[in-house]
Amino acid sequence: MAEQKFTLDEALSSGWKATIENIGGLLLYVFLPGLFLFLLNIGSSFIVKSMNLGDVGTSLLQFGSSVIHMLLQVIFNIAVIKICLKYLDNRQVSPADFIPTMTQFWFYVAAAFLNTLIVGIGLCLLVVPGVILGLMLQFYGFLIVDKGLGPIQAFKASTELTKGTKLELFILWVILAIIMIVGAICLVIGLVPATFMYYMTVAYVYRKCLSKSDISTITAS
Repeated sequence: MAEQKFTLDEALSSGWKATIENIGGLLLYVFLPGLFLFLLNIGSSFIVKSMNLGDVGTSLLQFGSSVIHMLLQVIFNIAVIKICLKYLDNRQVSPADFIPTMTQFWFYVAAAFLNTLIVGIGLCLLVVPGVILGLMLQFYGFLIVDKGLGPIQAFKASTELTKGTKLELFILWVILAIIMIVGAICLVIGLVPATFMYYMTVAYVYRKCLSKSDISTITAS
C-alpha cells in the first residue's frame, strides 16, 4: 500500500495555523497587491469603455489591457507561491519576492497556458478527465518557482507528487471551495482569511507531497 502523503485534518489545521501566525504579512504582501490588481482591472476597463474609440479601437485597447493584466497576474501568482513557502519555512518575506526571474516568469506563462488548454480539453470530455488532470497538474506553479523546473518537467513532477493522493486532493478542493463560499457569504470580509487559508493549505500540502515523493529523475533530466 502506498504511503499516505497527508491527511485532510492535518492539512486544514496546518493551513489555518499558518494563516493566523502570518496574518499581518499576508495582508501586506497578498491582500493589498491583490486588491490593487482587482481595482486596476476594473479601472482600466472603465477607462477603455469611456474613451469612445469605436469598435476596433476599443477592442484593441481591451486586448492590450487584458494582456497587461494577465502578465501582472502571473507576477502576483509567482509572488504568492514564494511568500507562502517562505512563511511555512519561517523565512523572511520582502518586496523583492515580487520580482521573478525571467526564466520563472516565462516558464510560468507557458505552463499556465498549457495547463488551461489540457484541463479545458479534459473538461470537454465529460468533465471527469478534466478534474483528474487538474488534480494531477495542480502543483506545476510551485515546482517552477520552488525547484526551477520547466513546464513539461513541472507537469511530470506534479503528476508524481499527486500519485496516490487524488481522492484526498479532490476532497480537499471541495472543502476549501466550501470555506471560500462561506467566507464570501459572510459580507465578503470572511473571504480574505478564507483565501489566505486556501493559499497556505495548498502550499502545506505541496510541501508534504514533495517530502514523500521522489522527483530526482525528473529534476535531473
